[in-house]
Amino acid sequence: MTWPTRRSPRAIAFIASMSALANVVSLYSIPISILGFQSRIHFQQLPIILGGVVAGGGVGLIIGFFGAFVMAYSTGIPFILGGMAIVGLTSGLFVRKVRPLFAGVFAYIVSIPYVAATDYIWGLPLPVIEGILVKLGLEAILCSVIVEAIGRHKAVSSFISSMRVGSALSAEDLIRRLGDESKALIILKGNRTIYTSAEPGIAGLLKAADGVGTELLEDSVVVDRVVGKAAALVITSFGAMEVHAKIMSRAAMDFLTRHSKAFTYLQLVDEIKDRSGLGICKFEEMVSKVDDPEEAIMLLKAALLQGKDAVQEAK
Repeated sequence: MTWPTRRSPRAIAFIASMSALANVVSLYSIPISILGFQSRIHFQQLPIILGGVVAGGGVGLIIGFFGAFVMAYSTGIPFILGGMAIVGLTSGLFVRKVRPLFAGVFAYIVSIPYVAATDYIWGLPLPVIEGILVKLGLEAILCSVIVEAIGRHKAVSSFISSMRVGSALSAEDLIRRLGDESKALIILKGNRTIYTSAEPGIAGLLKAADGVGTELLEDSVVVDRVVGKAAALVITSFGAMEVHAKIMSRAAMDFLTRHSKAFTYLQLVDEIKDRSGLGICKFEEMVSKVDDPEEAIMLLKAALLQGKDAVQEAK
């Protein structure tokens, strides 16, 4: 993730607050007893996983490292710094593909070999290491559930999106490009424009998905004049990282939030209207109950093809 210079103070404040919170909560624990297994659960991973989910793997790594100082000092095991750094890093990487709940759990799974190897090197007996892994696993699951719940709050999801946007240009600058270049759609990868279209509606996105290729479109930045749920489904299908819209529907916002996409908009509307402005867009109606991107793409392509056939017959 690339942090623009203008965001540095905000990024530093976020890192400092999450690191401090991780150290503070590590001082408190809750006793548990499950099937004869007794231990105490800490919530140190909560700020670390949240940091990775909100701001990306790089920031998660820093929070994980500095947020584990108190635990490392109190236990006398310095390797904890590396283990929590791995959790922060990988939770930020996984959330680009899966929900925060799974991102946190997968991040813990990735850290298991490191934790087991370093504890063994430190001289801990195998039964103790097994107990530590079980405890950390339970903590990761609980913390991931909490992060998932936090992210569903509208105000929090908006903050997460604003923190995760990493474009060199501001969202307003990107959206302004649409008007300056008379485009309906611009897709960027890094600092390079990889696709543009002047076609209104969903057609441009579908052509990009077919013509550009998934590998190039993955982790791209989509700037679209209007983003409804239909557009959000197509954008999610090719793995874009960010979405910036002049107009966005609430259904699109909810869908992008559930799929951990960073997004911004200038205007939020209840629904996307058709060109007459009197009714809802037919493509939005078509996918209103659809949550599978591949299914949506098939429906949208069939509808566009049917529309073209009808035009040809009229001629």
